[in-house]
Amino acid sequence: MKSRALIAAVAIAVSHGSCFAAAKNSAPPKWQLEPTSFMGINLEGNLKYDVNQCPSGYELPTELCWKSYSDELYEVWGLPKVGIDNLRMDVKVVDSNLQYMHLTTYADQFGKFRDLLTQKYGKPTYSGTEVVKTKAGAEFNNEKVIWQGVNITMTLSKYSDDIETSALYIISEKAVAKATVKNQQRMNEAASKL
Repeated sequence: MKSRALIAAVAIAVSHGSCFAAAKNSAPPKWQLEPTSFMGINLEGNLKYDVNQCPSGYELPTELCWKSYSDELYEVWGLPKVGIDNLRMDVKVVDSNLQYMHLTTYADQFGKFRDLLTQKYGKPTYSGTEVVKTKAGAEFNNEKVIWQGVNITMTLSKYSDDIETSALYIISEKAVAKATVKNQQRMNEAASKL
C-alpha cells in the first residue's frame, strides 16, 4: 500500500514537473486587444498620408493634423478629448513607416491614463515599479506599465523626462526591426571604408 502511494506521489510530481517545464518554455499569452490604430492614427501607416497637415495660422486645430519638426519627427494636434489633461503627441516616421508615438501629460494624470488604457486594451503584460533619481539626488518610485504584443509595444511610465511628466510610448516592432537592419547595413558600409 505504501509503495502504491509512493509511486502515485512520484507520478504526480513528475507530471506536474513536466507541466511546469512546458509552461516555462511556452510563449507568453497573445495580447488579445493589441491595437492597429491609436487615437485615429493607423499604427502601420504613414502619418503624412493618413492624417492631414495642420493649417498654418495661430488657431488651435480642432481636427487631427500634424506639424513637421523634421523629415522624421511630427507633432500631432487636434487629439480627441479622452479626459487626460495636457495630452500631447509626437510621432516618428522612418521610411514611410510609423516607428513610434510618444504621448506626454502631467504626472498626476498617470493613474487616469493607466486606467483608461487598461479599460481599452486589457490587462498589461507587465506592471511594476523602479526607483528613479533626480539630478538633485531625490529618489522616486516610478510606476511602469507595459503591454507587449506581436506588432506593438506600449509602455506607460509615471515619470518620464522629469518627475512632472508621464509618458506613453507606442512602438511598432516591425518598423523598429526594419530600421535596425537598415542601420546595420549603413554601419557595415561605413566600416568597409575604413
